[in-house]
Amino acid sequence: MMPSGESSITSGHSSNHRLFPARPVRTRQGRLARGKFAILQICRNLASGCGPGTVRFRKIMTLSSGILAGCINGQVWLRVEGKGSHQNTLELKTFVLEKVVTSRGQRVIVDLSSCTGMDSTFMGMLSRLSRRLEDTGGSLHVIHAAGRNGELLRGLGLDQLFTVDDHEEHLPAAVQVPDCSELAKEPCGREERTEICLECHEALVAADERNAPKFRDVIELMRNDRRPAMAH
Repeated sequence: MMPSGESSITSGHSSNHRLFPARPVRTRQGRLARGKFAILQICRNLASGCGPGTVRFRKIMTLSSGILAGCINGQVWLRVEGKGSHQNTLELKTFVLEKVVTSRGQRVIVDLSSCTGMDSTFMGMLSRLSRRLEDTGGSLHVIHAAGRNGELLRGLGLDQLFTVDDHEEHLPAAVQVPDCSELAKEPCGREERTEICLECHEALVAADERNAPKFRDVIELMRNDRRPAMAH
């Protein structure tokens, strides 16, 4: 899709005259820089609780979690409706860890068929939960990750930690899908938001050292923000 106000239409007879400005060249470095800036801006809003976008963020936090969950035959099902992001990462963490505590060897199946995208905080939480499940004899299995969602997970090396299926390639045929209900929103203060953001990005670096340059600035920002709170 052509950005607003831009077009690459030119006159058919002269290369020296354009009817509209030429489309700017977009480089991979430019995309990475814009992505890093967006992550930093999200984390600053999470950490500070002030500045541009604060009212909008608080309004979003009052909405539904966008995660539906259910359990059947020792398996936990999670279906992400909409975007998996820093806004519903706490709900994901709370529910899964509660199941890990009450029963060992859980298989957690995350269905992305209705997921419109994921940010780095959400993917970092998937990484953390995968490690925790592995320690208790369980496992994490992501299904219906075809397209961009699968590219994001594999691009961070997370398919080396847990199974990532484009459809349901590795899902046993006998697996039953439980009735799922939406997880309630969890209250989350500034310090907890900062801690979650930090631990998720550290988990991404631990998962694959190639992620370190991508999230170095974010991690440093969160660590600096946490220090004053720890001093008290």
